[in-house]
Amino acid sequence: GSDIAEVRAGALGLLKAKLGEPAPVSGNDVAVAVRPEKLKLHWQHPNGAANVLAGRVGAVAYFGDRSHYYVEVDGIAKPFAVSVQNAAGPGRDADAAQKPVWLSFEPEAALVLKD
Repeated sequence: GSDIAEVRAGALGLLKAKLGEPAPVSGNDVAVAVRPEKLKLHWQHPNGAANVLAGRVGAVAYFGDRSHYYVEVDGIAKPFAVSVQNAAGPGRDADAAQKPVWLSFEPEAALVLKD
């Protein structure tokens, strides 16, 4: 809809996100906030997904029913923390470090805010 904006995010490319209130002025610097639980982790490129970021697994913390993957993305200082439900135990965790992954999120899960 018209409340979805396109944001040029440097090395991350073009992102789509909802406009916050008050809406920033076109051409000004903005921040894009994404709710962490809305980030999806993919082991292969998610064709057709919105807002795809390429990265690599930095560290993994195993918590029994879920794992937290800390994903490093070029151009972003801090890693993204992504929580993933564990269906079959810690299978992927042991050798996940430095593996390529992709993150995606829906435009409605992100908010464009005045910087």
